[in-house]
Amino acid sequence: KKNKKKKKTVRDGADAGEQGAKQVEAGKAAKKGQEKQGKKGGEKEKKEAEKEGTSAAGEGGIEYAFPVTDALDHCETPMIAHAHVATFLDAIGAAMKPAKNRDTLKIYDPYFCEGGVKRRLNALGFKNVYNENEDFYSKIESGSTPDFDVLVTNPPYSEDHIEKLLTFAASCSTPWAILVPNWVYMKPYYTEILLKAPGASTSSGRVADPFYIVPK
Repeated sequence: KKNKKKKKTVRDGADAGEQGAKQVEAGKAAKKGQEKQGKKGGEKEKKEAEKEGTSAAGEGGIEYAFPVTDALDHCETPMIAHAHVATFLDAIGAAMKPAKNRDTLKIYDPYFCEGGVKRRLNALGFKNVYNENEDFYSKIESGSTPDFDVLVTNPPYSEDHIEKLLTFAASCSTPWAILVPNWVYMKPYYTEILLKAPGASTSSGRVADPFYIVPK
């Protein structure tokens, strides 16, 4: 009897183990189903957002005034990147006639993400910043880009956004500071565009070289 009781206890334990294993498997299957459904929902939301010209990454469901080609294009620029060019912006303002300071220097960033550019530059003391939710390329076509003293931006890296931005920057007589990967200067279009810049020297075969700021 004692042995039978032990065997039954072992069998009961095995049954409980099997039942627990089934519950774990059921839980895994349910979780997998939820993840799959969530992924499908996220992809659907992203496609619908892009179709409507909005970004699912937008803070508070921002409706953009331009097509969104890649959600990663809407990553905000960190404060440290703006701090790196603050001295450069001060020098630009000081060289102007009449001289301008952080209160009066007109800064233009044509690419709108979530409005953080104004907040961060304002925190550094630059109060006259233009960064609005509008279609930059439509503004170029209509000749209605705002008046500015210096262009400061971190452009989208997808498609041909960098090339379009450089074309615009090179056509302006104002200084510019553009945050891009270091491989951009190796692209054929980089030199071609800068050769068309006002004041570029083609007789010597050299471009009016920009200078580069890199993190330590």
